[in-house]
Order: sequence, then C-alpha cells, then structure tokens
Amino acid sequence: MKHLFQVAATILLFSPAAQSQTEINLEKPVWQLVSTADHGRKLTTEDVGVLYTKSGNNYYRRVFYGRAEASWWGVIVNDGKDDYPALQKAVNECIKQGVSLNLPKGEIELSEGIVIRNGPEGKPSEYVTMDLYGDGNAFDPNIGGGTKLKLLDKTGAAIYLQKGKGCTISDIKIEGQNTGLFNFSIWDMVNTKSFTTNGVADNANAPHAGIVIDPFYTATTRFRYPKKLKYYTEISNSGSTSIKINNVYISSFVANFCISPAGLQNGENIFLTNCWSDHSNVAVSTGSSQNRQVRIENFTCWGQTQTVFDSYSYTSGGSACPPIVNGFNIAQVKYLCRVGAWFGNASNFMNGFAEEIYSLGGCFEQRSNTFYITNCLIYLMGSQLEKDKLIRNPRQVLQCDDAVFDKTLIALYGKPIYQIGLSVNDVLVDKGEIPAPFIVTAGRVRYNFVTVRSKGYKIDQGGVQSENIASEAKAIQAVNERENSWSFISESANKIKAGDFVTLTNERSRGAFEYSNPQFYSGGTVVKVNTATGEVVVQGLASEMAKGEKYSIYTTRLPQRNDKAY
Repeated sequence: MKHLFQVAATILLFSPAAQSQTEINLEKPVWQLVSTADHGRKLTTEDVGVLYTKSGNNYYRRVFYGRAEASWWGVIVNDGKDDYPALQKAVNECIKQGVSLNLPKGEIELSEGIVIRNGPEGKPSEYVTMDLYGDGNAFDPNIGGGTKLKLLDKTGAAIYLQKGKGCTISDIKIEGQNTGLFNFSIWDMVNTKSFTTNGVADNANAPHAGIVIDPFYTATTRFRYPKKLKYYTEISNSGSTSIKINNVYISSFVANFCISPAGLQNGENIFLTNCWSDHSNVAVSTGSSQNRQVRIENFTCWGQTQTVFDSYSYTSGGSACPPIVNGFNIAQVKYLCRVGAWFGNASNFMNGFAEEIYSLGGCFEQRSNTFYITNCLIYLMGSQLEKDKLIRNPRQVLQCDDAVFDKTLIALYGKPIYQIGLSVNDVLVDKGEIPAPFIVTAGRVRYNFVTVRSKGYKIDQGGVQSENIASEAKAIQAVNERENSWSFISESANKIKAGDFVTLTNERSRGAFEYSNPQFYSGGTVVKVNTATGEVVVQGLASEMAKGEKYSIYTTRLPQRNDKAY
C-alpha cells in the first residue's frame, strides 16, 4: 500500500466518477489524466473504451496495477457466444502494458485459440513475458466454479505461446474436440492404433492441442496451423525458456501439452506442476533436442490416453529430449512413454504409480535411449477379458538400450500370467521386483536383492548376480535357471506332450509392440500332438474361441504343481 501512495504522489490519478479521488481503490479502474492527447496522438471519442475514458473535455488513460481483467474487453462467460476476439484483444494489450491477465469463472468459448506473442504481424517474434490466470478449481469448473476454455476449432490449439520468457499459465481447464475418446474401452485403447476422433487435426508439427509452446517456425512447411498462418515469420530457431504451467487440466485434444512441435530450439526449463491430462493421443509431448529440463511434478492421467509422455510423435525430426518426471499417477493408458532413437537423452521416471497400464513403451523403432525408473509401483494391465475379448500384455514391457529399475515393483494386474520381457542391452534391477517369467532379448541382466514373482512361486534372490545374454533362447534359459519353475516350448511339436499346461498364440510376432496384433490364449491343456505339422489340439482355454482349435506353440508353459498360488 505504501508503494501505491508513492505512485499517487508522483502522478495525478483520477476516477471519471470522482476526479478528486485521493486514495487508490484496487477494486475499481484507476485513470490518469492525459487531457486531449496521449504519446503525441490526439484522442477522439472513438478511443473511449477499455484504455481511455472521457469526463467533460478531458481524457483519461487506464493505469494498470498487477493484473488486468479479461471482462474489461468484453469477455462474458456462459453466454454461448464466441469470446475469441475480445480475449485476444485483452492478451495483446496486457503484453503491451506488461501486466498479467485474469480470466473470469465460467466457460469461455473460443472459435480459435489465443496467441501469446510479442511483435507486429508479419515480423519475427520478440520475447514475451505475460501471465495468464484462471479463477477457482481448474479440475472441475462445474463443481468448483473455475475457469474453462472451450476450443471449438478442430484444427488448432487453445493457447499458442511463442518465445515466452518467464511466463505462467495457471488454474485453467482447457477442453478440445477430440471427444470420441470418452467412449473408448480398455479393449479399444489396446487394439486401436488411432486416438484421434471427431475429425481433429493430428499433424506432426501442428496437432490439435491444449497448450502449444513455440508452434510457429518458418522452416517447418509441411504442417502449419491453418488459422494462424500469419504468425509463421520466424527467421531464428530460438524458443521459450522458464515457462510455468500450474494446476492446469487439459482434456480431449490430440496433444494436450505440446512443446516445440515445429522444431524450434530451446523450449527448455518448462515446468508442469500439479497438472492433469485425460482423453488424448499424447498427454505431454516434447519435440526438440533442446527441450532440456522439462520437469513434470505430480502429474495425473486417468484413461483414454495412448501415450502419456511422448518425445517422438510431434517433432520435426524425431529426436526430442524427454521430460524428467517426478511424481505421477496414471491409470488405464496404453503406453507410459515413447522416445526417439537419439542417444544421450535419458528418460527419468520417479515416485510414480501406474495401474492397468499396457506397456512402459520406450523406443519403438530400435533399442536406444536409457531409462531410469526409481521408486515406482507399476501394475501392468495383464491378460483379462472384456466383453468376450481377450486383452493381453505385449511381449516387450519396455524397449530401450539400458534400463535401471531402482526400488521399483512391476507386476501383472490381471491373469493369466505368461512370458513378457524387456528388449534392452543392459538391465539393472536394484532392490526391486519384476514379474516372472521375464525375458531380456539380448545383453546383460543384473540383479541386486531382487524379488521375482510368478504364479505359484516366490523366489528371493540375494546378493549380486550378472548374466550375459546373447540371444532370446539364452535369456529364457537364464530365467528358467534363476526361477527353476518355468520351461520354454519351442515351435517344435516334439517337445510338447499331451497333458502339458500351455499358453497359445495364433500368430507369431517378433515386433516389440505387436503391431500385427496376435491373439493370446492361456490356461489350456494339450490333448493331441501332431509332431509332423507342429500343431496341437488344446482344450480348457480361457477363450471359448480357441477350444479344440489348432495353433502353433510359441510361449512358455507352467509345469503342473501343487504349490499354493502366491
């Protein structure tokens, strides 16, 4: 308050309603007398509005303190009308004045997204600092009375931030048009390749997005946001730094939080704190090799999402730096992450919980990247039935170059249990747990006080063990020797005999993530064996479709034992 009175002493402040006002009331607009001209420009009645007002023969300019209100420019919530023109004007003026902008409680409809950018149209962007604040509970405005931005444009983003420096976006719910995901079942999430619905744009450099950072890059010509073409004027590749996104909930976009999709450098020191994402192809996307120190704290993602953290899909070259994730709670998503084949960008996931996740993901194209998974509890989806359809885990839980599991449990959420594995060169499991049978296709696996779980068994491994694995067969042998419970059945039928308890697949797939989509069945007993053709007849499978049918064997089998199930 002392500072405000000092300001009042140096400039004459007036309210049009009471020109003799001597004390500043922060609840009402504050005005400065500028007579009939301002900055050398003569004012007219056409200037009267948000920035200027008139009393008698004098004009007054609005004085900004701290935050401006979007309602000053005519943003009206819950009226079913387009607020884009008014809100964009508010943003533009706040950038000029160097002040933050408050959004009112309620739903704000946008025919197209707002652009936070500094500089004239047709010219390269200058750096911009502006904060955008919602009001109330961002996670459920219907209950908490918070601010919601509803984007009606299927080809664009709700908020575009170009070359931001020290900007904050906080306490806002943002809703897009990728609404068909609401109807996705777990079966759809596992077996459907496309997570884009309702005709939304799924372009590598310009996806339908909630918040997109540094989207306008002139060198990127293949995909651009069609309603924002006038902003593609950048001649340098510098981008944003030190952006804070706090308490923001984004739903129903292709990429909910999207960083550097156009290939601009920087996009570094980006902080997402206490944010929530649902119903998207990608929850958080990074798109540049310079996306250093993208830090995500306490992130929530519940359902209808293909990939939570993606550093491959929305880039200009597939070599983005992945985020550092500390604290996450996710459920019923397909992949934890997807990364590109770029060496030197380790993936870090700490202090997280995942439930009914299909796979950790990794690098889909080849084994590359390094993963550190620390103090996490991860329950894989597990084989289960949904509407008479069998949902099963992939053969590879994680594909990467090196992996370190520290104080981490990976377990199967459903039944039956069958052979799963990591496709990595080197694995270290330190004071953690993994399900068994667990396969490492090549390289070395090291255990340090690791607990291995399987149906009917619990084996505690003490001390440090190192196993050099050169092939999948040796990997399976190593698992067998370590656990002394599972045995491998090759495709050769002469190794199978009647009475064996087996799991079957009707299609062999070497792909890390089973794009050929083979069908697995479990819980069957071999009735007949044809050693000439390599086929068997199995009965008692969990799926009615497979009873009595013939399938080639490519799996493990669990010998019949009377041990109590673990």
